[in-house]
Amino acid sequence: MTVVAMTKNGTRKRTTVIDDNIDDYTKPQLFFRLATGYAGSSHQLFKSILAGDLPQTFGHAQAAHFLFDHAVELFLKGAILKSTDKIEHTHCLEPLFKRYRKLYPKKEFEFTGRIAETVRHDRTSPHSEFPRYPIDRSGNVWSGYNAYSLETWLKQSEHLRDDLPLPIPAYSAHRFDTH
Repeated sequence: MTVVAMTKNGTRKRTTVIDDNIDDYTKPQLFFRLATGYAGSSHQLFKSILAGDLPQTFGHAQAAHFLFDHAVELFLKGAILKSTDKIEHTHCLEPLFKRYRKLYPKKEFEFTGRIAETVRHDRTSPHSEFPRYPIDRSGNVWSGYNAYSLETWLKQSEHLRDDLPLPIPAYSAHRFDTH
C-alpha cells in the first residue's frame, strides 16, 4: 500500500508500506510464505548478477545461494509441519528433504529442479554454514575449489521459485505471488 505523508518542512513524501497480517495464516503457511520470498529474492539476485546490475562477485553469488538454501529449508519445514504438527529443529537440508519425500511421495510433490542434488550433505561446504560465512566453525577458510555457474544457479533458482506453490494441502488457500 502506498501512503502519502507530510514531512517536517511541509512537503509530501510517498512511502510504500507492506503490513503483515499473520493472523490470516496457519504456521505452515507462514513457512511457505517466507520460503516463497527467499526463493524469489534468490532468483532476482542471480538475475541481477548476470545482468550486471550487481557486481559478478563470489560474495554476491554466495548471498544468493544462502537465500536459495534458506527457501528450501523453510519450505521443507513448512511441509513437514503441515503433515506432522511438529517443527523440525535442524538446518541440515538432506534429512529434511528425506522426511519431506516420505511424507509426500507422490510425483505431484516432486521439485522440477535439482533439489535432491542441492540438499546432499557435503562436509567441505555445509548448507547451514558455507553460504553464510567466509570461514568454517573452526575458523578455517573453506577448503577446496568453490565456484558458481551463474547460469546454472539462475535456472535452478527459477525452478525453485516456480515449484514452491506445490500442491501441499492448505498452501492452496493462500497463493503467494512468486514472480
